[in-house]
Amino acid sequence: MSKHTPTPWRLSGQMIVGENSYRVAEVNSPDYRARGKERREDWEYCRGNAEFIVRACNNHDALVEKLKAQFHAVDWLMAKLIAADPTFMPSESPIWDSVKGTHAALTAAGAI
Repeated sequence: MSKHTPTPWRLSGQMIVGENSYRVAEVNSPDYRARGKERREDWEYCRGNAEFIVRACNNHDALVEKLKAQFHAVDWLMAKLIAADPTFMPSESPIWDSVKGTHAALTAAGAI
C-alpha cells in the first residue's frame, strides 16, 4: 500500500490538513463559469466532498480492522458448522455472497 500523510486530517478553510497543519490536499473552487445559486451550490458540493474525504480517511483504518474481525469471526463460525456437520457447504450458505464481498473489499483495501 502506498504511503500517505498520517491521520487524523481536518478541514481548514479550503485545505485538508494533517498534523501541524501539513497540507494534504486543496479543495477546488467551483467552476469559474458558475454564477449565483449555481455557484453557491457548487461551493456546498466542494465543501461536502472535502468533509466526506476527511471523514472517510480518518475512519478507514478502524473500519478495515472491524471488517477483518467480523470476517474472521464468520470464518470461525463456518469452521464450527463444518465440524458439527461435515456435509455443511459454506458456499451454499445464504451468507456466502457477503463473505465473498467482504473478502474482496478487504483485498481491495490491502488488508489481506
